[in-house]
Amino acid sequence: MNNISPYVRVALDITNNTNTTLPKRVIFDYEILYIKEGKLDVWIENNNFIAQKGDIIIFRPKVEHSFTVLEQLRQPHIHFDMFYKEDSPKILVNFSNLDEIPQEQMHFFEEDILKNFHVNMPDHIKLINPSYFESMLFEIINEFSKKLPLYEIILKGLTINLLVYLTREIQSGEAIVNNTNYEQLLKVKHYIDANFTENITLDFLSQYANISKFYLNKLFSLSFGSPPLKYFHNVRSMKAQELLRYTNNSITSISDYLGFNEICIFTRSFKLSEGISPRDFRKKYRL
Repeated sequence: MNNISPYVRVALDITNNTNTTLPKRVIFDYEILYIKEGKLDVWIENNNFIAQKGDIIIFRPKVEHSFTVLEQLRQPHIHFDMFYKEDSPKILVNFSNLDEIPQEQMHFFEEDILKNFHVNMPDHIKLINPSYFESMLFEIINEFSKKLPLYEIILKGLTINLLVYLTREIQSGEAIVNNTNYEQLLKVKHYIDANFTENITLDFLSQYANISKFYLNKLFSLSFGSPPLKYFHNVRSMKAQELLRYTNNSITSISDYLGFNEICIFTRSFKLSEGISPRDFRKKYRL
């Protein structure tokens, strides 16, 4: 996962009518297809299943698949290589059966590294509340359609975010990011971002989100990378660094502004976080 550098080949939001069938084919890259509306009868190798609104289907390189539209389908989707290669921009999406692929194109097939992930990434993923995933996918589609300068780099980051999200979702087994708790978690994050000068406690955040302290720590960490209080201290620390570098405010006034009762507490907290005192930080990094 640390080494991937995705190349997004296609990112589209399209509609297919009922009874439309995609004949059996293989693709060179990966495809993530999201069902925003409608229903599909999907076949992937020896696996046959019905996918409907809110579901994700992952088609892998060199794996035969087909589907039939059972109800009018809206299918935002992306095709991407997991690793950028020199010939990636020249390779088109394939709609042929494996037997029809010319020998000189066989090297187009990506290696399926998803099967070597530390979690099993299934072909069919059912989301409890797909709004978060949907917003991420449409951000990729919008960026791809606009093609602003350096959009390829933006697409790499957005695609990595999407893959990390799915990995966390599957690994947790608890629909962490996309379940109904996500709105409460986002509410907590926004509160911390807006009120970092207050002395926020876990008890308060737990009541604010209506989630137990244990699950708030667990779910917030899985969603945003750290427990809420650590995130709070990181926000405070980043603001302190900004004020130390770019203003003439005294360290005492910065400590007061950030909500510390005593400057010694601010100094100890900052040094614990950054490994250096506020005074030494200002001497070293002041612009």
